[in-house]
Amino acid sequence: MDTVTGQQKPIADTPGKDYDWVSARSACSPTQAFIRLREQVGEDLNKRAALMVEAEKEKYRFKSGSQDWMFWVSVQGDYIDKAVSFHRTTTGIEVRDARNDAPLMEGKLTLGDDGECKLKVGEKAYSFWQFRKLALEDVLFTSVAKWSR
Repeated sequence: MDTVTGQQKPIADTPGKDYDWVSARSACSPTQAFIRLREQVGEDLNKRAALMVEAEKEKYRFKSGSQDWMFWVSVQGDYIDKAVSFHRTTTGIEVRDARNDAPLMEGKLTLGDDGECKLKVGEKAYSFWQFRKLALEDVLFTSVAKWSR
């Protein structure tokens, strides 16, 4: 995966002894990561909404919005009100509970051994889709499952 465009790279384009890690890390900036995540989260939200059956559509809805260097995703319904927000920081992306502003996790940008831009949470480096899953799974699936019975 290309660290800037998010497109799949050919196998021959993987890091070797002459890999320009300095340029790759420079492209792995908080601003680029934020823009990329905001775009990908929007796609995730559209996919999840498209997968909803009619009964689900009557019970709850997904919403999103953005302001400056923050964006949020929520699920709302009769018994559901869950939301997370994503914030650009100087070192990466912070995810917060949008209802009480409590920090949930912080992803610090780094290059993985594969040369890809990743978000490190604690000691583990995650690809962008894994980071989105960690941040959004409860909003898009778990909270909804509790009330879909």
